[in-house]
Amino acid sequence: ADLEAWALEKGLAISLASPEPGEDPPTLLENPGRFDGASALVVRGRDTHGHWNAEPEPRHDLDPVCLAALDEVYAQYRSGRGKRA
Repeated sequence: ADLEAWALEKGLAISLASPEPGEDPPTLLENPGRFDGASALVVRGRDTHGHWNAEPEPRHDLDPVCLAALDEVYAQYRSGRGKRA
């Protein structure tokens, strides 16, 4: 519930539903466009091609350091600062 409230406050859409039996949930996300501040937390494997800047690793749920970093990247994305063609 905390995650849903936070997402709503930020104007984000989130769905926390389990897949139906036999349903293949989506596993890939499309990046709508690169910008210089684009970041990700790699949870499996390594970003050996440098596609993303590193995000801080959360120490606990809703870590304020991570939320502040997300706010900064989201503001940069929305403003178009550093957008690549």
